Amino acid sequence: MHTILEIQQKNVDAKGRAFRVHLVAYILADDIVARPNGGTLRPILLSYAGTASAVRAFTANLRCGETAVEGDSRHGRKFELLRSLGYRYEFSSSPAGVLCTAYLPAPFHLRAGSEEQGRIEFVSAPPTWWLDRQVKELEPEHGPRARSVARALAYAAYLDQRTPLPIANDPRFHAALFNAAAAAPWTSVAGDTGFTCVGLDALGLEAPLLTTVHPDIFGAFLADLTATHLPKELAHGSHRFARSGRVLSNASASPATDRVDGRAA
Repeated sequence: MHTILEIQQKNVDAKGRAFRVHLVAYILADDIVARPNGGTLRPILLSYAGTASAVRAFTANLRCGETAVEGDSRHGRKFELLRSLGYRYEFSSSPAGVLCTAYLPAPFHLRAGSEEQGRIEFVSAPPTWWLDRQVKELEPEHGPRARSVARALAYAAYLDQRTPLPIANDPRFHAALFNAAAAAPWTSVAGDTGFTCVGLDALGLEAPLLTTVHPDIFGAFLADLTATHLPKELAHGSHRFARSGRVLSNASASPATDRVDGRAA
């Protein structure tokens, strides 16, 4: 059974007017967007679906700062997307209707732009189609570890775009980097305190790993890891990961467009 998201339009006649869509997925990351007092949720990603007209009307109200309520309007959870944060809205159409994903570009795009907050901050949730393709290429060399190595390559590519420090262009080092980072106190998996992820399978994304770390802490971490696993001069750069960054796994864009799904038009 699908969960309904509803926006009640304000300042209308006594009957009121509501705009409804189906909630598909969302991510809450308190380290990136803190929750305000009162329980309203401010997701870094919110995905919903419906007919073209329903999605269009719902999105217009959401862009204007209206609050969306999940399920029961009296007791359901409330979602809001602050206009000041600069959400991006992506649409994908199918015979079943329209899917819209609203998200903050900086944590998801491979090329994040300037890190004004003074932190290395991103969500690594590679598209499943990309991992499947990489596994086929990596299996001859890495065997049953091919999928975990592919996941590590994606993670290293995001780090490479967010630090001037040299990261070895070597899949085995990337695997060691990913495993060590996943165990560090500055990463979170879905379900950890302050990091909630719901419905990402429907978007074709793998289990996410949130990274939020000060550059100095990461620098010390990388230096120690390099000395332990690869004590030699390193080449700077990432391996195999398309330099793109969009969220949706079934949408198209030019290779120059930031996309998490890595697809080219």
